[in-house]
Amino acid sequence: MTSSQERIQVLYEISLSIGATGELSETARRALSAYLRKLNCSAGAVFERRDARDGQATYETVAMIPSRAAISDGFKSALERLPRDGDDEAFLSSLPITDRTDGGVSYYIMALPDFGVLVLVTRQRQLGSETVAALRPLNEKLATACRGERYEDRLREERDRFETIFATIDEPLVSVCPDDGRLTVQRVNPAFEITFGVGEAAALDRPLGTLLGPPPTADDELPSLGAASVTAKLRRETADGMAEFLFRSTPFSAADERSEHLVLLVDVTEAADRQRQLERFHEVTKALSRILRHNIRNDLTVIQAMAERIRDSTDGEPARDAVKILRTSEQLASTAEKAREMRELVATENEASGVSLEAAITDAVDAVRREYPDAEFGIDIDVPEGTTTVPSIGIAVRHLVENGIEHHDATAHGTIDEYAAHPPRVDVTVRADGDSPTIEVRDNGPGIPETEVAVLERGSETPLEHGTGAGLWIVGQIIDYCDASLEFSRDDGTTATITLDR
Repeated sequence: MTSSQERIQVLYEISLSIGATGELSETARRALSAYLRKLNCSAGAVFERRDARDGQATYETVAMIPSRAAISDGFKSALERLPRDGDDEAFLSSLPITDRTDGGVSYYIMALPDFGVLVLVTRQRQLGSETVAALRPLNEKLATACRGERYEDRLREERDRFETIFATIDEPLVSVCPDDGRLTVQRVNPAFEITFGVGEAAALDRPLGTLLGPPPTADDELPSLGAASVTAKLRRETADGMAEFLFRSTPFSAADERSEHLVLLVDVTEAADRQRQLERFHEVTKALSRILRHNIRNDLTVIQAMAERIRDSTDGEPARDAVKILRTSEQLASTAEKAREMRELVATENEASGVSLEAAITDAVDAVRREYPDAEFGIDIDVPEGTTTVPSIGIAVRHLVENGIEHHDATAHGTIDEYAAHPPRVDVTVRADGDSPTIEVRDNGPGIPETEVAVLERGSETPLEHGTGAGLWIVGQIIDYCDASLEFSRDDGTTATITLDR
């Protein structure tokens, strides 16, 4: 440029071309075209700096003139100066870059602050250092315009995404603005319109409470909304009748900087009804359990007293029948107690916390030892200190140990005499060789009948299907509840192996 006046005129005309057009690529292309035309450049491009996930910055083309400029020698040289795997901060601090190829083509790389870089290529006269310096305010103006367009692009993307979510979500969704204690409706989604029988046009600018109907009780008042998210339960009248909802709100800033809240109303009517039914059922079964346990205990006491009297005062078949009555009544009492135990286990399963695995096993064996002082027991526990389990595992182990003692003389093969000659013995071994501790309960009895194993493996057994009583049924239920596994082997007695899932 021959004079400062001419330079000022050129810069002014370029400045006029810089401004938002509503689209980033068009804004960059229009400004770039003016740069090339007024500065007599043969090619140029606007690059946007993007932060990659690996921490390295990349430069992506926003506009390029001509479209095949990247294949020219001068442009290639400029592209090679853009950082790829190098130090991006060092590159930015080195701008502007002015260089010339061996073929006599000059290129210029100038910063577009907080956006990217501008590349210009000229085959004729070079841009003087004064011109390059004078372009800095224009480059800042172009960077501002590009940043604004990018921001608008992102806003449009977010709005489009929001609109899609708002329109397609299956639950009633409403946008409200707190206004003097009222929640004024700004918009509603189709699910809200269907659920409450009101269109969006009729809902706008009305208090949310009037659309949902009056609360049936004081506990169902709409919650106050503040700076934090809110979760509450409430009942309201819908187009299909009274329903129960989970009210969830999240604050956000609207386009006009007003504070708004998105309110999602999740219909939990069926779940709430089921929960109430379960609670009523639980209370009924708890009452029935108390009644049955009391009646069974009292009636069995009378039966056992009469059976003992018959046994002690008669001989022969009546005495033997009395012994059978006593044994059966004892088994019935044991079954009733185990049923109570299982009911309490189910009722408190959500309250259970971890207990020491070693303590659970030791307590289980000690409980059976006190009940059967003539039996023999062995415990071998080798697990890391602090290994825990759910409390019900101790109950399962106790029932397995009891089973081995109680059925020592109930031979499934051979004769009773060959087992009666040796006292019942149960050995419990606990190991934690990997992530899944194992518990082995081994007895010296005749072996668990195949029918019992089949019932357990089928996984749908009831207490009545077990010939040996409800103990094994409780074990099976506990194993399912704990997501553990249970296996049996029958070689010189029965070995039950519990594998815990940690």
